[in-house]
Amino acid sequence: MGKYNLTPNDINVGIKRILTEAYAISNVCDNPELVYITAGPGAGKTSIERFVKQGLSKNDIDAFIINSDKIAEFHPYYDEVIEELPEECYRITRQFVRPATPIIFDELMKQKISIINENTLDHGESDIEQTRKFKNAGYRISVNAMATDLFESRLSCFEREATVLKLGLTPRGCSKETQLRMYNSFIKGIRKLQDLGLLDQISVYTRGKNITQPPILVYKTGDENYRNFQEAIDSERKRQREKIFMNPSDYYSRIKNVREIVEEYGQNPILTSNTLEGLKELEQDFATEYTNKILKQDVER
Repeated sequence: MGKYNLTPNDINVGIKRILTEAYAISNVCDNPELVYITAGPGAGKTSIERFVKQGLSKNDIDAFIINSDKIAEFHPYYDEVIEELPEECYRITRQFVRPATPIIFDELMKQKISIINENTLDHGESDIEQTRKFKNAGYRISVNAMATDLFESRLSCFEREATVLKLGLTPRGCSKETQLRMYNSFIKGIRKLQDLGLLDQISVYTRGKNITQPPILVYKTGDENYRNFQEAIDSERKRQREKIFMNPSDYYSRIKNVREIVEEYGQNPILTSNTLEGLKELEQDFATEYTNKILKQDVER
């Protein structure tokens, strides 16, 4: 592992590379925005990013999309790490991500560049401190959350992994434990920022009809559809779960499709084994949940 250790100069070089990219594709504006995109893994945050960026562009704001995964890719040994030690990639790249992130954000803020940031908002005081800095610097701050059912999110992570494998690349997996931990973790963070008066708007989306369609806005601050953002998230997730259970064969079919792709295109034996085990666990969890639902309905009758 020692060969992946970084010097202060390595970190500075990586920061300069990111900022060079930011300055090249973004613009300075008088009314900059910090837009948080949040949800658990596999929820569909990327579609909100595209949608928000397009909306800002219509107002002549070229925002810079930045998140921890993107910053990690500027680790000087990233390509080697993801190829040789994919399971350790997250841990190794944090030695660059952690010191680099606050510096990058401070520099972008000084230049009044609008930012779209995918963020789990579960880092407590550090999230509050960052948001308050931008607020004091005159930024308009909004949170855009994606409401996606847990079974849908978990399967989507595997489907994304299958897509990466078909491209001949090495995917980064996402364990069930991580999914469960992050499924609701962002809600508390949003509420805290809201209570402190640091947010100008909260919006909740669900996925579009397919990956090419924009996300669907189901709630924003001031709407009367739901009492608050959390009620919107909980209600939309419940509706999605009911829809999935109406056609369980479709869900099983999607699992089968991913399994076949992983078996055919998997390159790393350990990752392939882990993914197949994860799919088996997901299938079992879904079957248990669906069976319990049917039994409950029978009792209620």
